[in-house]
Amino acid sequence: MDTFERDIERSHSKNNGDSSLKGNWSVLFVDEQGRVLRVNFIKVIVSLFFVLAILSVLFISCAISFYFLRQNNTKPLKMRLEKLTNENNLIKKENEKAKAKLALLNQLYSKDSPDFSGTSGLSKEKELSGTGEKSFSDMAIKKEAIKKENDFQNKKYVDIKDLKISKGSDFTKIEFNIVKTASSEENVSGYIFVILWSDTMDEKDWMVSPYSVVLDKKPADPAKGQFFSISRFKPVEIKFLGRIDLDKYTNAKILVYSEKKELIFEKVFPSSQG
Repeated sequence: MDTFERDIERSHSKNNGDSSLKGNWSVLFVDEQGRVLRVNFIKVIVSLFFVLAILSVLFISCAISFYFLRQNNTKPLKMRLEKLTNENNLIKKENEKAKAKLALLNQLYSKDSPDFSGTSGLSKEKELSGTGEKSFSDMAIKKEAIKKENDFQNKKYVDIKDLKISKGSDFTKIEFNIVKTASSEENVSGYIFVILWSDTMDEKDWMVSPYSVVLDKKPADPAKGQFFSISRFKPVEIKFLGRIDLDKYTNAKILVYSEKKELIFEKVFPSSQG
């Protein structure tokens, strides 16, 4: 301890006696042997500045390297995301086009709508093919639409099969299968009537089941008929209650109307058919 104090006093005295060191700041350090070391204050500040500058450069370099490394790692993900976004937009556009086509086809060839313009199937095919699209799916849609139009124009909706007439003590029953003949995939729906009459009768004496007033040899309100909806075929049974003399009502006919109340099928047969 005494040696340490003497070294400090000696250094202080030396500094006070040396006029060249007056006005200069120094930093004193003590080494492991207890010797006092003097270092110029300016040199200490400059050294600290350089150390801090080097540390700052190292920190900034590490930060920049980390940033670019992260950017390089996320760049493939961003490119993949952009690609998926573009593909999704293309799919949306194609979906909108398909919906527009279906809406147009549904408008032109709506279910149970036999009223089409006089355009033939061939001219309609040319009109549809004028879009310039040649894909297989588009051609299939066009062919289906043309078939459906031709079915409507030719009234090829339904047919009657396995017709049978039977009598009971207080009823007359007419049974048959209504069969879909249209080539389109949609169900065919509508209303069915059976009329019994003879050529010598007035219309007011005709028998209609389900009941409806007869006007111009047809039911006045088609919506009062027996409703049906078929994808292939359906058994139908229509009864006339009461005792009926089929020798008096010599004729029978089946009338089929669409849901839009348009006659799409008519079949006349002798009431004696059994």
